[in-house]
Amino acid sequence: MDNDVTNPANNNADGTPFENPQTGAVVTPTAPAAPVPDMMPDPASDPAPAFIPTALPTSEPTPQPVAPLTEDPFKPDDASMKTPKQPRSSGGMGKKILWVIIIIVLLAACAFGVYTWQHKQVNSQANQLQSQSSQIQDLQAQVSKLQADAKKAAATTPSLNVIKIPELGIQITVPDSLKDLTYTISNSKLTNGQSFTSADLTTKSLLASDPACTTAKWPLGSITKVTGTYPSKPTNDIAAGQLVKQFTGYYIGNVTPQSSCSANKATQDLTISQIAAIKTALSSVTTLAN
Repeated sequence: MDNDVTNPANNNADGTPFENPQTGAVVTPTAPAAPVPDMMPDPASDPAPAFIPTALPTSEPTPQPVAPLTEDPFKPDDASMKTPKQPRSSGGMGKKILWVIIIIVLLAACAFGVYTWQHKQVNSQANQLQSQSSQIQDLQAQVSKLQADAKKAAATTPSLNVIKIPELGIQITVPDSLKDLTYTISNSKLTNGQSFTSADLTTKSLLASDPACTTAKWPLGSITKVTGTYPSKPTNDIAAGQLVKQFTGYYIGNVTPQSSCSANKATQDLTISQIAAIKTALSSVTTLAN
């Protein structure tokens, strides 16, 4: 409290100092302070009445009843006793994210590995297909060449014809120049008196060149069949001719003509060529097929 007695608020109504109701001390008045210019109100110009402080109560205030304490003031608040919630750790979420990343990386690695393997397989199969295609082209070229060679050989090689002689139990394969071969069967004897059978030969083309070249003149010789074994030292005059092939129980021989059947030069040339063809064809003699 301000003890300035010059302040009307600190004096009684009659201007005497008043006692402090709390301490009982008397406020000693002091000389009034010089008025502050232009700070104090002018009673002549200000119609408002001057402030008159009222006397302070001389008696102590009646104490107000205090409500009894229902709770222990030193008892801690329940709210303060509760364990504060700890913030959730982000470790679990971080682990989950880490596992997700690991799984994604593994899946990506597996996918890349599968892609790489498939790419290698595709390249390998493509190379194999290319190699196989090249091989096929080479084989096709070889087949084409063989077919061309076969056609060429067929055009240049004479056709083979089988001539069957049932009376002798044999057959021979001859070229086209002898495909018109004909024969007649005759029986003769060896110098030792043994009988044998022979097929006397000619061709239709030779008869056309000279009708005199019949089988009776043996123009192409004859094929003989003799029972037994061909002699190890045949005589020059053996009637069965030269050995062609020895079979079980008999042998086949060939008798060559000693003279031409015609005086015609063209017929003679044809005879010579056909005789040579017969000698070559006799190497194919076999027993008659059933």
